[in-house]
Amino acid sequence: SLAARAQPSLDRLSEQCGEHVAIGMLDGDDVITLAASSSPQSRLLAIAVQPGQRLPADRTSLGQVLLAFRSAGADAHAERIREQGYALVDGQLETGLRSLGVPVRDHQGDVVAALSVAVNAARITMEQLEVDFLPALRTTAAQITELT
Repeated sequence: SLAARAQPSLDRLSEQCGEHVAIGMLDGDDVITLAASSSPQSRLLAIAVQPGQRLPADRTSLGQVLLAFRSAGADAHAERIREQGYALVDGQLETGLRSLGVPVRDHQGDVVAALSVAVNAARITMEQLEVDFLPALRTTAAQITELT
């Protein structure tokens, strides 16, 4: 399964970032977490997603990435996510929780899942998420694509 194949990559990413990371897929209006990993250095988040957990897609970076790539609608927010190739979420799921999500593609280039890192907003700025975490997320998403 994608979850089992992705877990070692998630573990490495979590250790590299020192934060909680997860991979998920859409199921209707929800995103379902397939796998997750937390670094021992990460500070505990009130919402630390676990495999099998369902969250509202429109309030998570995982879900926003997946919704944006599901259809080429005219929504400006979805268009921006498709153009930049990632979604940033600040406090939409929980106050003080920020996350950054990127698409995971299959060998045909279709988005099949999303990968995210979640951080405490008191410690990490939105700019830091983009500068410090985006390259590692993209690299890991590409590695997971190779496993699909």
